[in-house]
Amino acid sequence: MGGRAIVTVWALAIAAAIAVGLWTDPWHVRHGLFVLTLVLEIGVVALVFAVRRRLGPDDEARRPWTWIGLGLGARVLAELRLFTLYFHCVPGFIADRPALNDLYIYWLRYFYVAADLLIAGALIALIRSILGLRLGLRLGVAAPIAGALVVALPIAQLLLQRWAYAGVVFVDAGILPFRVISVLTASLVGGLSLALARLAQQMGGGRLALVWRAAAVAGLAKALAFLVGPILHGSGWGGLLDQIFLWTFTGAWWLATLTYRDLVQRR
Repeated sequence: MGGRAIVTVWALAIAAAIAVGLWTDPWHVRHGLFVLTLVLEIGVVALVFAVRRRLGPDDEARRPWTWIGLGLGARVLAELRLFTLYFHCVPGFIADRPALNDLYIYWLRYFYVAADLLIAGALIALIRSILGLRLGLRLGVAAPIAGALVVALPIAQLLLQRWAYAGVVFVDAGILPFRVISVLTASLVGGLSLALARLAQQMGGGRLALVWRAAAVAGLAKALAFLVGPILHGSGWGGLLDQIFLWTFTGAWWLATLTYRDLVQRR
């Protein structure tokens, strides 16, 4: 599957989700798109580790791609947890024990944050490796843009939450801080990916730059999924739009990984 095929599938799925959402409850459509997204997320984890196996033991990219695979794998674990919550199939040995149930619901969601941090660590390692070559490369405008994203998007999430949920008392008191932290880590991945794409472009790697531009789209799509929550709070369309952004996240990682696989095969 090439880049055009991925973009075509991505666009057709979004168009179909919106069309069906106009005919029925958008929340049901969201759950359907969630399941499809989860299946593709599992697939991209397998693809990342397949690409990693093609990298030699001494290849400096091997360890970062291991971290990326572990990060995406941690996200799949968090999504499988969410699947059990959406479809009311939490295992009985968890649901019947209050302490374990609280851990499962309120704390294991931080696998999403751990996933971002693993991927961010991989990106930092790749950036340091390239800059260590001392080729005179410069981050240029990518550095301030990345910094602005990491600062501005979490602040926007915090302000939107204060505006949308003023006077609202949540049973889950930790959900709002979790969302701000998640936007922060997703923005970090997006910003670092933009910086890495800038360096790859300067090295003459147009296809390699595409890999990291796609990763940047993934990070920013995930951040935007959280940002739409306060804006469209309580709306079925808000839930569907949230999932469309996460569908975009998954499609972007497919594009990034397939493009990198092609580069590795051509060596």
